[in-house]
Amino acid sequence: MLAQDATALDKVGNHASAQLLQTTAQQLAGAKLSEVKKIVDTLEAIGGETVLPLFEALVQGSLYYQKSDKRLVYTQKQDNKMLSVSGVFDDNEIRSVKKNTLRKVKTNNRLRSNIKTKIAILTLFSRNVALRKKAVNNFLNDLSPKNIAALKKAQPLEKNTSVLELMNTAL
Repeated sequence: MLAQDATALDKVGNHASAQLLQTTAQQLAGAKLSEVKKIVDTLEAIGGETVLPLFEALVQGSLYYQKSDKRLVYTQKQDNKMLSVSGVFDDNEIRSVKKNTLRKVKTNNRLRSNIKTKIAILTLFSRNVALRKKAVNNFLNDLSPKNIAALKKAQPLEKNTSVLELMNTAL
């Protein structure tokens, strides 16, 4: 998923950005919990929407790295000792590996909450109308002061009438 987004960045002429994104994300492999938040903040700043699949995998607990070469992979359970994995930055080949050949990228509840907020804000300012609608609907479920502030910030920039109506309902 992220490989396709990084490839899209390459095509637009942002090869340096795609390379920086990949290098920064790769730092998640083996990072201490205290370092992961800084890496996530950096990824958000340089990657924007393209890091959404990576952030979602972190929140779901399905982002691992291979012990042998520290390559980041997305995982899905197959059975007790096997996982189906696909590379984050390569051609996304799907293969089965033993769970003991992988390590999970470290997260905790505070970090997951922080990442969920980042996902919500990134989708709120997305170019994709469906993503923006989904974000506003998610904000409707939790109208905290932080979420209301984000909606107020996005409201003047919104051009789509249906998303704008949802924002007005929330506010």
